[in-house]
Amino acid sequence: MVGKSVSIIFNFSTVGGVSALAEVGGENFTVIAEHEVAGNPNASVDFIDPVLAKEGKRLKQSKDSKGIGTLGAIYEVYSHSTYVWDSSTITEYNSGPRTNDKFLVSVALGQTKTLSQSLNISGTVTYSATVSGDIAKVINVGLTGSASGTIGYTYNTTTQYSGPSSPYNTRDYYGAIQFDTHSTKVKKYNYYKTYNGSIYTGLVSYYAGIITTDNVKKPKAITYSKDFTN
Repeated sequence: MVGKSVSIIFNFSTVGGVSALAEVGGENFTVIAEHEVAGNPNASVDFIDPVLAKEGKRLKQSKDSKGIGTLGAIYEVYSHSTYVWDSSTITEYNSGPRTNDKFLVSVALGQTKTLSQSLNISGTVTYSATVSGDIAKVINVGLTGSASGTIGYTYNTTTQYSGPSSPYNTRDYYGAIQFDTHSTKVKKYNYYKTYNGSIYTGLVSYYAGIITTDNVKKPKAITYSKDFTN
C-alpha cells in the first residue's frame, strides 16, 4: 500500500494539531499516528451517456472554409463520454465518526511491547448523498487509488509500543478508521467520431463541464492510546 504515516497528538475538535489529549464526548485519548493512502491523480472512467447516444448524426459542414464543396458532408457520431479526476479540497479534518476500533496491546509503565500477531483494518469512502456510480468510481480512485474506495492498513508485529509516563501505570493502544471530509471536482468530456462522407477522419472531444461533489469522507487508519492509573 502506498501511503504515509505521521506522528501527531491531535485534538479532533479543531483543524490542525495541538499537544494535548483529544477529548470527544468525554473520551480522552491521544492519536499517535495517521496512516493515509495516496490517491491516483490520473483517475478516469469511460461510459455511455444514454441521452447523447440517441442523438444520431450531427452535421458539421458540407463546404470547406472557402465555400468549396467537400468530398461529402462532414458529420459527427457520438462515441462515448469520460469522467476525469480534477481535484479535491479538504473541508474538515478528522470529521468522523471514528469507526472500526480495534484493541492492539496494553503496556505497563516502564515496559515496551510489540503485537503478538498482525492486525488488519479497513475503511471505505462515504457519501452524504447519492452519487452516480461512474462519478463515484473516479472519486474513489482519485482519493484512495481503489475503485471501491476501500483502504486497508496492517498493524505489524515489529512496531514497538511504549508504556505511559507517571502518574499513569497502563497504556492501551487501539487502531481505528478516521475520516477527512473533502469537496471533489470531476470533469466530463464527450467524444465524437468524425466522418467526411463515409470516410472516418478521427475522434474529437468536447469539454462538457465540471461536477462538484461535497461532503465526501475519505478514510484513513489511525493509532491512538488511552492511559489509566488502575
